[in-house]
Amino acid sequence: MALSISQRALTRSFLAGGLVGALAGFLFAWESLARNPGIASFGDRLLTLLFFPVLFGLAGGLIGFVADLLTTPFARTRAVAPIAAAAAFALAEGMARSYSVHQWYKDTWPSLTLTPGTSFRNFCVVVLICLVIGALVGAFVSWLLPRLRGAGAVALAFALGLPSAWLIVNKTETFQPPRYDASMQDDRDGRLFLFVIDGADWDFLMPLIESGRVPNLASLYTSGVSGELAISYPCISPYLWTSISTGLDDDQHGLCEFFAYRPPFTNALITRYPGLGTGKRFLFQKFVPKLARLGIGSAVHASRAQKRVPELWDYTSAGGITAAVVGWRFSYPAPAIEGAFVTDRFQETVLPQPAVYPAELRETLRIDFSAEGARRARPILGERLANMTTEELGMNAEKVQKLGYHLERDFRYSAATSDLIDAYDPRLVVAGLTAVDACEHQFILEHVLGREGGEVPGREGGRRALSAYFERFTDEATIADLAGTIDEVYAITDSLIGNILAARRPGDIVMVVSDHGHDLDGSGHRFGPGGIIMMAGAGIHPAGRLEGARVYDVLPTALYALGLPVPHGLAGTVLIDAFEEKTLADHPISLVFPSEGDHQEVRTLDALPELGKQDLEELRALGYVD
Repeated sequence: MALSISQRALTRSFLAGGLVGALAGFLFAWESLARNPGIASFGDRLLTLLFFPVLFGLAGGLIGFVADLLTTPFARTRAVAPIAAAAAFALAEGMARSYSVHQWYKDTWPSLTLTPGTSFRNFCVVVLICLVIGALVGAFVSWLLPRLRGAGAVALAFALGLPSAWLIVNKTETFQPPRYDASMQDDRDGRLFLFVIDGADWDFLMPLIESGRVPNLASLYTSGVSGELAISYPCISPYLWTSISTGLDDDQHGLCEFFAYRPPFTNALITRYPGLGTGKRFLFQKFVPKLARLGIGSAVHASRAQKRVPELWDYTSAGGITAAVVGWRFSYPAPAIEGAFVTDRFQETVLPQPAVYPAELRETLRIDFSAEGARRARPILGERLANMTTEELGMNAEKVQKLGYHLERDFRYSAATSDLIDAYDPRLVVAGLTAVDACEHQFILEHVLGREGGEVPGREGGRRALSAYFERFTDEATIADLAGTIDEVYAITDSLIGNILAARRPGDIVMVVSDHGHDLDGSGHRFGPGGIIMMAGAGIHPAGRLEGARVYDVLPTALYALGLPVPHGLAGTVLIDAFEEKTLADHPISLVFPSEGDHQEVRTLDALPELGKQDLEELRALGYVD
């Protein structure tokens, strides 16, 4: 039966919209293969390349079909509208995941003071930009489609097929680490204490240093060097913590997001997501969990199994240096190192791989610190909130619950660190502390609105009344109770660091860094800002400013401080300005190059924990997924 004109038009609109979506899918697939060297086999690369054009092609086709139905009364626009809609869809999704666009949005419209009406207006501006660009793309595709016969179709097939074939056959080059051994150590015997305070920011920390509320960090600040630690996008913890521990970008180390995606029928793990802008992220933040719930592929929890290069403790272990590492994010399963390793998931009892190394530590380390977490949280919350039931707390229930949970977690990490120092006498001590970042996410609104002269100008005698917009998230009494929460958590973190540094000796070096800062405008750390870095101790300048430090520089600087050579080919370099001239003269920086055919083996693990309901809820609470 012959198609009617209307049916033919709808079919053409579906095909045209599908073509736009498929072209976008090819771009995403190409970048996925180029930026995920772990997708190694021919079959996995082929299926990955096909998956994205099909996925986007179906979405674009459906959008084109619906747009054609909606524009049927407008004959002149009907030819362009379906394709324009599909193009706008692809562009809008790309822009939604683009950190460059987010940065522009943030600079143009500071987010904490937006009302719902203003926010909707700004959203319409972004959509309008997408539609205008989409209309131009749609007009071009409408002009192109009737000509895609014969030579035109062959040319398009070659244009898509040649780069696709090249990407399927060729794998991206990976970082080749050199092999370390104990003979590489120089004659230094001092220890290195490396603390990572997730989310620590100078805007929060400096007032506390000046007021004397963080005496341990203040002592490091005044007796050593400090500065801002520059980050790279995307400004999220999996990428940045792993960049700190490897000295490499995620193109090389392999860990970018909170979860990786395994397309259907493949063993491929997509850990670096494409998209517009410097962030190169994709709509996985919203889409991957939905696909996984539908059984279309799976979401795999970020873990050490996805990392393709050695980390700091791998180098030190090979170099004969004993290490004690506790609470490093995304370090599960625990690596076998010279010393002891306690991952950030060691309190969990049912896991397919070991969460501590050596395994017998599971029997000796204390796990339950809930009483300490609740005890320290109570005076922060105040009697009003601390005595309320969950029902009475309402929208504040999660904040109250999470405060104790995050403090408990850092008490657990710090206690384990002190125990391992006593048991192993390590030369490298690494402790990851995460309560600061978590509480910045939870309590930033109360912190900002509760500041005297803060972002919301005061009426006579104080701040003006809350708008209806802010009343959806907090109230005057909660602001009064919780405005100082973040400061209190910084102070508690400082005391935990002080407890660990009780074992410090005169020849030791202390380095404190954060993976990123935290904005005061309500945007979290989606756009940065940079983190902190402080160094103090033997051979470190007694007072000075570190300029130009980056997350990639932590690993080479730590290796140098421990007397080991620095691997050639890292993204980072030794922060020579942190060290005294005599130290640099007595201990010149040395590089080690990989020998041909003698590369360090990169570990692979098969049992990967998939993202569970609790994992998704935790990410949703922090605003990382919807």
